[in-house]
Amino acid sequence: MTSSGGAFNQGAVYKIAPSGAETVLYSFGTSLSGHPTGNLVQGTDGDFYGVNYGGGATNNGVVYKITPSGASTLLYSFDSTIEGLDFGLIQGSDGNFYGVTETTAYEITPAGVETVLYSFGPTGAGSVSGTEPNGALVEGRDGDLYGVTYDGGANHLNGSGGSDIFFHGDQGDGTIYKLAADIVGSPSIPVTNTNGMTTFSTSNGTITPRAVAQPGNAPSGYLYPDGWFTYTIQGITPGSTVNVTITTPAGINPTGYIKCGSSCAAYPQTSIGSNAITLKVTDGGMGDADGLANGIITDPGAPAVANASGTSSGSGSDGGAFGLGSLAFLGLAALERRRRIKIH
Repeated sequence: MTSSGGAFNQGAVYKIAPSGAETVLYSFGTSLSGHPTGNLVQGTDGDFYGVNYGGGATNNGVVYKITPSGASTLLYSFDSTIEGLDFGLIQGSDGNFYGVTETTAYEITPAGVETVLYSFGPTGAGSVSGTEPNGALVEGRDGDLYGVTYDGGANHLNGSGGSDIFFHGDQGDGTIYKLAADIVGSPSIPVTNTNGMTTFSTSNGTITPRAVAQPGNAPSGYLYPDGWFTYTIQGITPGSTVNVTITTPAGINPTGYIKCGSSCAAYPQTSIGSNAITLKVTDGGMGDADGLANGIITDPGAPAVANASGTSSGSGSDGGAFGLGSLAFLGLAALERRRRIKIH
């Protein structure tokens, strides 16, 4: 992305092939106005998101989206209350976008719904919360947002509205701050299946579950009273590990989780609570059906209950891809059932 040039000399979005061939995808200067600032960020939907310093309904800047083919959408027009130089966006693990202007920190959804998270104090060394943010935000592992300001912070005091000062420069020369956004993970997503509503949530990224038919190679030694599901997790760092919590309807009382791919097996990275199972899955590794460290996890499977006799007659695939048989399944269930998992 450039801040000048293009068809109207007001900036352009471009791509460069490995061969070095350049293609201009979009020229600023029309519906999105011109002179973009900050960086482009590619969302989990594959489109690119960014900000302009000017343009929009009040000429105070815009948030926009551009597809890989060059189609543009104006998502939000800033007003005079949050105008100022913008330093670009990040996409949080909840799928929303976060940014700062010279006066505010804000959140905007992929659909263009904007929320002001924090308003920085007036310019000057006496500002308790720091002033004039400088650079883009960073999401920490704790789900909060971190950034720096160019000015303020000399009094060692906490700002209002959930901002904490960790460091201040001499004579009010800026701060490192934290915004208590708590954006890690996704909300619980409900799916209706055999016995009612089952919910899925993930500690990071966004999860999309759906009900599916029982596969033909499902072990016959277990009951699957809640039916079968598959889910997809997106928006995570390639190769990272997340926790997936599956909460079943009352009375299911699962004792484990069966994962199916080319073969079926009791999943080893499982913690069991009251009507809830938490799976530890790794992108490109344990629990990821596509086997690729690509920032996307897919996983077909089902909450399972060992049959009444306490045995797992199965079809010989019980050991499956993870090398686990019925004894491992039952032993794991007995051990983990003692632990109560907190459902987020």
